[in-house]
Amino acid sequence: MLLYSLLHLTGYDLPLEQIKQFRQWGSITPGHPERGLTPGVETTTGPLGQGFANSVGIAIAEHYLAAHFNRQDHQLVNHYTYVLVSDAI
Repeated sequence: MLLYSLLHLTGYDLPLEQIKQFRQWGSITPGHPERGLTPGVETTTGPLGQGFANSVGIAIAEHYLAAHFNRQDHQLVNHYTYVLVSDAI
């Protein structure tokens, strides 16, 4: 729900009416966001734990890119990955 509300507030094509249909059949706001279904969703988190695994992969990729492309006088990759993890309650 946090993702959908942020997408709506930042201007993605996600009307409030769709957010009100959260987790309803036929809605573009399912309980687990799906890439290609909702504008702005970049990865499908699927079953519990898959979202956390995605975040680990993204953090590893950022570390690799920083090691490969950053130079002492120019930091191309210099950001962090933040993750909200819960038990889906």
